[in-house]
Amino acid sequence: MFFEQKFPKPFDDLFGLIKVSHFRYGHNILRKIPDHSLDIAFTDTFELVSLWSRLLQGDITLVHDMSTAMAKNKAIWDRVVHPDVPVAVVGHDRRKTYFPLRVIRTDFENSKDFAGLQIVDILAGAMTRYLKWIVEGKKNEDRYAEALSTSPLSQFPVRAIWPSPDFTPEELGTIGPDAADPIEHFMELTKDLPLK
Repeated sequence: MFFEQKFPKPFDDLFGLIKVSHFRYGHNILRKIPDHSLDIAFTDTFELVSLWSRLLQGDITLVHDMSTAMAKNKAIWDRVVHPDVPVAVVGHDRRKTYFPLRVIRTDFENSKDFAGLQIVDILAGAMTRYLKWIVEGKKNEDRYAEALSTSPLSQFPVRAIWPSPDFTPEELGTIGPDAADPIEHFMELTKDLPLK
């Protein structure tokens, strides 16, 4: 579809990257992507801890579900979020991370044995149901989702994963000075650790 249809100029430029990748690598590149490459547990938890480290004083102890791919890369996680990493600011414009993140310990627990994780699972399920109802235009008769729309859950700030109608750096609020390269910083912190 990217080759047959003409899109408006800004989108056509973005889809050009997909077209170039297709010509260079072909669709077989998708078969070479390592398992769990698109698992968002690590990146979303990292972003959450980054926010907490700016808002909270003192060290942080984190409890996370042991069934995620993140648990398999515990050594990398522990290295990146540890209080002893060098002081650094990485990122671009408003999207910056301030090291160290001060996570002194991350415990990976089985949600069957840990009530806190069971509560988080219930909240995540409720949030998923509520957001699905919103995305579908509140058209279906879902009394549970309707009830959630008047609950405190509906007041949670939610970062949408789907495309935004905002497009320009000005609209997205992504104009500002750059700090150190986050990928290079991450690689430097973890260069001696194997990825699983």
